[in-house]
Amino acid sequence: MKHIMLAVTVAVLGLFGTQAVMAQAAAKTRAEVRAECEAAKKAGQIVSGECQEILATKAPSTTTRTEVKKEAVAAKKAGTVVSGEAKAPGPTKKPAATKTRAQVLAECEAAKKAGQIVSGECQP
Repeated sequence: MKHIMLAVTVAVLGLFGTQAVMAQAAAKTRAEVRAECEAAKKAGQIVSGECQEILATKAPSTTTRTEVKKEAVAAKKAGTVVSGEAKAPGPTKKPAATKTRAQVLAECEAAKKAGQIVSGECQP
């Protein structure tokens, strides 16, 4: 019985194995696939990297490289370009205090006595 099962298994595997080989025989060659890939890359149909969206093609530039460099230098001199990795402008100066510490403390004590400042966690 074991020999019959073994023979049937070998026959089935042989049948399916030859179909797989025959199906691959009709496939394209590596050179054909590479040529198609290069043509698709040149046509902009293949996007490489993590982003799988097809990107819009760039419009041709109307300014030369030297003009762009001159504009960049002028913008740096005018202070409109932030240098470095940060996108936000740097820290600004704090406004000058208009009251002294003693004046602020006196206002705070007066507000507490008038009931305008409630202390503690439970506020109405």
